[in-house]
Amino acid sequence: MRHHPDHYYRLLGLQPGASLEEVNRAYKDLVFVWHPDRLPKDDPRLLEQAGEKIKELNQARDYLRSIKPQRPISVPTTPPRPQPPKRPQPTSNYRPPQSRRPPQETTYRRSPSYQRPPSYQRPPSYQRPP
Repeated sequence: MRHHPDHYYRLLGLQPGASLEEVNRAYKDLVFVWHPDRLPKDDPRLLEQAGEKIKELNQARDYLRSIKPQRPISVPTTPPRPQPPKRPQPTSNYRPPQSRRPPQETTYRRSPSYQRPPSYQRPPSYQRPP
């Protein structure tokens, strides 16, 4: 049975002509109060009354939604500004451990047992230091 729209507004505790946002807010508040899962399970009369109240609230909201025009989606008149490119976010905060010692220069030394090959000759200009 359909009632006059004013009946549905009063059922939700609103003044006739309230906005769709007000209808939705009032509906959510009343459903929160009357939801059967929030009431004690040991009182079947109260649970039945809550179920009926929820049905009435659903009917009121659905009817008021159907007669209220949805807000039109506004189309921007100017093109949107270009956004700067986003920096990629790191996927992890992990950083490999740093070495505790600073890197050293690599020096090559001859082993003590190294001997020059017999065919090696010093250049003629070489003189031993005194």
